[in-house]
Amino acid sequence: MLNQTELLILDELRKNSRTSIATISSKLGIPATTILMKMKKLEKAVIEKYTSIVNFQKLGMYVRVNFAIKARYKDKLEKHIIEHPNVNSVCTLSGEYDYYFETVFPDMASLYNFIESLDEYGLFKIDEHHIIEDLQREKISLVEDNIKYPKHLA
Repeated sequence: MLNQTELLILDELRKNSRTSIATISSKLGIPATTILMKMKKLEKAVIEKYTSIVNFQKLGMYVRVNFAIKARYKDKLEKHIIEHPNVNSVCTLSGEYDYYFETVFPDMASLYNFIESLDEYGLFKIDEHHIIEDLQREKISLVEDNIKYPKHLA
């Protein structure tokens, strides 16, 4: 279990993983050495990697589709979607679907080629959801608003 200081640091890193230790120290009123020590602990305990949230449209990837799929040949399908260059993330599911995954494509023709590539895996069910606009991404705060920052920083 993480303590309040660790949650505050983690919350700042979730907002911007490139935030400097000095900035976090100043914002939270916690010594930089403590921040560094706690970050090392967090990296071992809960941080899987530091990453960026990308605007795919600015990279020429205008078509974003999330899929839910149930298939006969799960192992082969799993390998295919994990290795496919247009698949961004993959989850296994319980219930009526086996996999849920996010894809990005430059155009509709690329999307249709991808969908056709799925036919050989014995699909029972496929749902596709075209993403029109992100309203919110990666926003969950790990600490309550009323205890987020020391009083002298509020």
